[in-house]
Amino acid sequence: MKIIIATFFYTIWLPLCLLMVGGVMLWAVLYTGFNYITGIGWEWWLVIIIVSFYLTFPIYALYQTHTNPNQFNKFGNDFNLEKAQEKIKQHNEKQKKYWKKHSKEHKVTTWKDRPRAN
Repeated sequence: MKIIIATFFYTIWLPLCLLMVGGVMLWAVLYTGFNYITGIGWEWWLVIIIVSFYLTFPIYALYQTHTNPNQFNKFGNDFNLEKAQEKIKQHNEKQKKYWKKHSKEHKVTTWKDRPRAN
């Protein structure tokens, strides 16, 4: 008879009691926390979320840009930013030389210089 009572106690009664006590403790913690969160007010939580987004997003973007400048590179793995910048610089210098040489041919006129139709 002692074996049946011990088996019943340790396999059914004790785990059931521990689950019920643990459930009540969990309910109390969650209920208290929920009242604390809603006690602040939903408006304040909305403000906290928005402010944290506006503070943390730029910091995260700066971190990503600083640690990996080619993170948003859509030109492939062999893209070289310095070469592209140098090519653009050379193109701009070539255009400046052209416009210096041909500026008189491509005279820019204003409305005052044009003849009026009477």
